[in-house]
Amino acid sequence: MAFVVSVAFMLFAAGIDKKYIIAVVLIAAVAIPLMYYYVLPDHARTRIDVFLNPELDPRGSGYNLIQSKLAIGSGKLLGMGILMGNQTQLGYLYPKTTDFIFSVIGEEMGFIVAALVIVLYVIMITKSVYVAKTAKDDIGRIYCNRNCSEYLHSIWKKI
Repeated sequence: MAFVVSVAFMLFAAGIDKKYIIAVVLIAAVAIPLMYYYVLPDHARTRIDVFLNPELDPRGSGYNLIQSKLAIGSGKLLGMGILMGNQTQLGYLYPKTTDFIFSVIGEEMGFIVAALVIVLYVIMITKSVYVAKTAKDDIGRIYCNRNCSEYLHSIWKKI
């Protein structure tokens, strides 16, 4: 997933023609379902299904996703207070310092701070894309988009 995002940003900044991007999106829209049903083994399909619907396996591989949603929801608007979250401090959400850090922020600091984190990431990514588009050479564009895709990868891991 991180590789796809990185390549997409590099191609966007390089100024590739939109018809090629549309063609690749259409091919992917046809190929992904075919690969899902005919190429992936059963255990891989099960992992994707549980990722999309954690309630399919609430005591197994869907457990952490359910707990993270509970943590974010229990934070409400202003949060429960730093180091006061039930899900995070009582060990229901693990590992709280890496994979589920956004859930910790949502539970302990609330919706307002969690929304602010998302807004700051959007601003940072937008600024990075702008800098890449206005760079004077190809190396600057590619480097800027590589950094942007690394930020997106870290966001993906934390969500």
